[in-house]
Amino acid sequence: MPLPDLTAFHEYLDHPLLEGHGPLIALVALAVLLVLVVLGTRALVNSRRRPRALAPPPPRRRMPRLLGFALFVAASATLIVSGLVIYDARTEMTSAEREELVAAAFEGLRAQLADARIERHSYDEREQTRMEEALRQAVTAIPRQRRISVRRSREALALAAAGDASAAEDIFRDVVQRESTGAGTGRRRAAAAARHLGALAWLHDAKAALAAYEDATKLDPDDAEAWQRLGVLRRQAGHTAAAEAAFRRLLELATQHDDPRLRAMAYNHLGDLHRQQHRFDQAHDMYAAAWAAAREDGHLAHLADSYMGLGDVAASRRRTALSECLYEKAVALHRDRGDQVGLAMGYAKLAIAYTAQEQFGRAEAAARKSLALSREQNRQVGMAAAHDALGTLHARRNDLRRAEAAYRQALALYADLDHGAGTALTHTKLGELYRQWGNLSLAEKSYLQALSLNRKLGRTAGVGESYRRLGALHIVQEQPDRAEDAFRKAVAAFQAIDHAPGMAASYVDLGDLHTRRGDLDAARSMYLKAADAERHTGDSTRMLAGYRRLGTAYMRLGDVDAAHAVFGKASALAAELESPPAEGQNPTPGTSAEASYARDCRPAS
Repeated sequence: MPLPDLTAFHEYLDHPLLEGHGPLIALVALAVLLVLVVLGTRALVNSRRRPRALAPPPPRRRMPRLLGFALFVAASATLIVSGLVIYDARTEMTSAEREELVAAAFEGLRAQLADARIERHSYDEREQTRMEEALRQAVTAIPRQRRISVRRSREALALAAAGDASAAEDIFRDVVQRESTGAGTGRRRAAAAARHLGALAWLHDAKAALAAYEDATKLDPDDAEAWQRLGVLRRQAGHTAAAEAAFRRLLELATQHDDPRLRAMAYNHLGDLHRQQHRFDQAHDMYAAAWAAAREDGHLAHLADSYMGLGDVAASRRRTALSECLYEKAVALHRDRGDQVGLAMGYAKLAIAYTAQEQFGRAEAAARKSLALSREQNRQVGMAAAHDALGTLHARRNDLRRAEAAYRQALALYADLDHGAGTALTHTKLGELYRQWGNLSLAEKSYLQALSLNRKLGRTAGVGESYRRLGALHIVQEQPDRAEDAFRKAVAAFQAIDHAPGMAASYVDLGDLHTRRGDLDAARSMYLKAADAERHTGDSTRMLAGYRRLGTAYMRLGDVDAAHAVFGKASALAAELESPPAEGQNPTPGTSAEASYARDCRPAS
């Protein structure tokens, strides 16, 4: 016969003493029972000790009999409660059993994490550790929930160990529903349960996970961890503005609590967001602010992330020597921390930086270190990145056969992972390789494959970039009309998502095409549009290049005054970029930090 479930019992006896102190409660209950029995017996005995000669007792003399009856009822109830508590104590988890069940459940669900990341196209290696930690916290919280029987917790953990989180999710849903109607501590418990529900739901349903984290932030607007996870999920879902709002809220909480660790985390997330949108000035400021906060806190992981982000911004601006120096700092920190994932990522980025400076021996050594580390951890994304770096290296060396082989290996790994973005990018690089090789038909085929994948994935920026590559190829094929058509489709794609950097680059492509045709008025018009788009990026480096390009166009048209005016703007902007902020000036978050983080790198850059 199965033993009864005590869920209803816990609903009425929810007290902290019930956790781990069942035997003590049972002894106290039995002691109370004994006292009640003695008192009740004495009351009944005394009620019957009346002299026979006396008249019947007045009504008030019936009280001892009623008192005795009440005491016996209380004693019976106490006996039932003590029995239930003793039974519950017999079924309680010991610490060792709880640890064993939690560890097995975590491993069972962790095995699904890799598949979930592939399905959600979540390949940010820096998020892997945070995902695992959120999952670990959720599993650990299962047996600690209030008003949940031990049997139910055991069943949920056992199912989780088999890879099924449904029972655990039901537990957290019940807690959210029960506690969310309260206030104060109750709502915070509901928020924590919603956060745990989000971590589990992400394994199979990204929308459900997003909704759970939304609920967590509503229940407890001061839950920094919920805001961080919400921002990440919004970013993965393509909700850029909403993601930025979440990270801004995380930054507010960090400032309120004067927590430099949280500040560094928030600034790094904001930097990632701006960099993905090609807003490199803003990205730089956020990463530099993260660097300053991480230095204040001494948090090496966030410090390494900020160096990596600053290196990415420098590489995007083609400041390769600076990016090399910053990546080397990140690699050194990852090595000191024993972070093998971060170390593999750092070596792959270093390989690209070394290649850009034609330090081919160092580039190959770094790429192979990255490959070896990723193989040790069986990280296919890392292996693909390392092969990609090797392909770039061989292409720069004009060793096109080896470059093709490396790109093909990266392509196979990305295809195995169903990593659409990585596959599309590698097809683009193969197209560039074939164009360099002179095999224009294969180049066009690769570009079209990239275009098809980007359309399928809804990556509008990728669609625009594919059209730009096709346009450049059509120029080589001496098909200017097809080139113009491709460039205009690129402009349309970038305009659809208000992607200012992409629009600027596409207008430059059209301007260069009109210059080749000798249509200088049309070229000037395109360069003006490019300059306007570059101003909207807020990227000073792009703006400087735009001014210089526009000035050259005016010179070709013979408009010397206009050319001098534009070159004057370029000179002023160049001087501003090279000079430090004036004394007393309120710098942007990253400006004051730049002199420090780049001090060791400046001689090399």
